[in-house]
Amino acid sequence: MKNVNSESTMQGACILMIIGGIIAGITGIASVINAASASVGAQTSTLFAAACLTFACGLIAMISGVIGVNHSKNHEKAGLCMIWGAVTIALSLGGTILSAVGGQSFSVVNLVFGILLPTLYILAAANNRTASKDPAMQNG
Repeated sequence: MKNVNSESTMQGACILMIIGGIIAGITGIASVINAASASVGAQTSTLFAAACLTFACGLIAMISGVIGVNHSKNHEKAGLCMIWGAVTIALSLGGTILSAVGGQSFSVVNLVFGILLPTLYILAAANNRTASKDPAMQNG
């Protein structure tokens, strides 16, 4: 019998990633519209790039969540999930840095959705991978 606890933890983290991805995607779309309507300049270009990265981060987070739900029972795919989580964090950090360079204030919400949720997702995937290698966890 497989470890149901690691699978349910993975599924919970995936659902959080999907929800966070939806919120980040909506925020990214709103930011793209806002940056596109602003006057043209170097700062606006930077903010537009940051908004595009925020949208991409949301999209990647949603994809990561769906992949994780689909592979939560397939412990061998945990490494793939960890990679998707790392890509989400990288895009989020890139968007946050570009936003700061563009003159926007630091956003705690972006930090939570862009770094904390993917970190939880990566930890759940690592736990799922460990569960497949531990015979004691598979038997009970």
